[in-house]
Amino acid sequence: RAWSRFREFVEHAPPLEEISPLTMVEAVRCLQWEAPGGILGAFPAEPRVNAERVLAVEDAELEDALALLDAVLADGVSRHDTCVLLPGTGRPCTFHLDLPGIPEWSPITTLAEGTSVLSFEGRGVVTANSRTRTEGDDR
Repeated sequence: RAWSRFREFVEHAPPLEEISPLTMVEAVRCLQWEAPGGILGAFPAEPRVNAERVLAVEDAELEDALALLDAVLADGVSRHDTCVLLPGTGRPCTFHLDLPGIPEWSPITTLAEGTSVLSFEGRGVVTANSRTRTEGDDR
């Protein structure tokens, strides 16, 4: 519905069914782009959390949470699987950042089965669709 409305203003926008699904590497780059205060670095650099800007994390050891975030980012940036948006269920990993106002940021969520995935706050979590591969992906 939103895309149809967008197409009313942008006449050259393709129909929704002609747009390729987002890949994991693209999802990681979107997270990097929208991360507060450039906490994941600036594109085209590999996304890595700037640990010096993280004050604390809820319900985990800070070093463990930072390592988990970097691992999820490294895995995602190397994958060309299409993404699946899941409802925002699971346990978010919430960081408190050394930025004005000390914002909270929850870039990953741990699902019930223990898998940690990218989290887009308020919009759900993204994981690779392991049954769908992009042409040339040999995993």
